[in-house]
Amino acid sequence: MQKNSSIGKIYINYLVFGHENSREGHELLLKICNRMFPMTEVITVEVDNSRSQFCAQENNNYHRISGNNTCFEFSGWDAGFKYIKQTFDFQCNDLIVYANDTLHRRSYANGGNKFLDIFDFPIVEGKDLSEVAIGFLDDFPKDVTLMGMTQHQWIRSNIFMISSDVATQLHPLVFPLEKEYVFGGEGEKFFRDIPEISENWRAYISSWLFAENDPNFPEYNLNWLKSEKLTEQNRSFFQTKATTILSEHYLTARLFKWNIEIIDTNHFLLNSDRHVAPYYE
Repeated sequence: MQKNSSIGKIYINYLVFGHENSREGHELLLKICNRMFPMTEVITVEVDNSRSQFCAQENNNYHRISGNNTCFEFSGWDAGFKYIKQTFDFQCNDLIVYANDTLHRRSYANGGNKFLDIFDFPIVEGKDLSEVAIGFLDDFPKDVTLMGMTQHQWIRSNIFMISSDVATQLHPLVFPLEKEYVFGGEGEKFFRDIPEISENWRAYISSWLFAENDPNFPEYNLNWLKSEKLTEQNRSFFQTKATTILSEHYLTARLFKWNIEIIDTNHFLLNSDRHVAPYYE
């Protein structure tokens, strides 16, 4: 098996919160990179969002830096990407692998952990990877709009890959609207009624976060494994979590808008009840 000639180097932008699960996840990421892009140099930047002050440690092709937990993995990945651009000879034919330390600790109804097996050489063999994204596409039952862009799919963000030129256009990844504009205050509804985010998107994500099923949108009834009723005590946490979801969907919406090819690793049967049946195994 030969090196994919369209790839220079691979940079793993690996988000962790502490080091409890970092080694197992990193070893899995190296296996994925080596089977997809054999004989290609891999450099890892581990971004630890549990560190409050910036520091950097270098050890050959493994670097550890402190992150920014203001928007969980997305602000951390922004910090990691900044470090990559400042530290390395970053080239237009390089590839960024974005991952967080949950990638090997989630078992999904659509494919379980086997969804990681699709990240393999056959999906990239012979492809021009100069302007591409690679990842698992989840979907909504109906189109939603976000920042004037229509979509019904997004890339699952525990692991995805983006070519360097596209990544440069996408960063910063954190959703750009201020929280005070997007979210209600104490005693108010969680989401404000704003035109930049469609009503059905807000209803779907309220179902996901709070297990609140809107009778106006019965087509979606999925719940996050950490979903719970909204209280004033958890409002701030869920605002940050919702912003990470906005960031995830905003990333993919821009890829669609720019006509960037997305190599979809979701090769599993799309069951008709996938938007109302349990999401996790």
